[in-house]
Amino acid sequence: MLRFHGAVERDPTLAANAAIALGTYFGGWRIVHTMGSRITKLKPVGGFCAEAAGAITLFSTALAGIPVSTTHTITGAIVGAYGMPGAVVERPLPVM
Repeated sequence: MLRFHGAVERDPTLAANAAIALGTYFGGWRIVHTMGSRITKLKPVGGFCAEAAGAITLFSTALAGIPVSTTHTITGAIVGAYGMPGAVVERPLPVM
């Protein structure tokens, strides 16, 4: 909140936003490298499909008002896109 009582108090969310942005700018490439190369070996088409599936999921849950973790959603989409080529399900998992 900006208040003018002789001195200006700074909104702490601005500092938090700046810290998150700088952390992503300087260290985000490590996360992208780990998710795209170390955990899975995604090709560009698989990366596009994972991002599209994550975006559709996030937009759908936002419209429905369901709170979800963006990190978990994108991670699940990446792992799902990696598991698709030649995936064979020997025994279907039970639906709960």
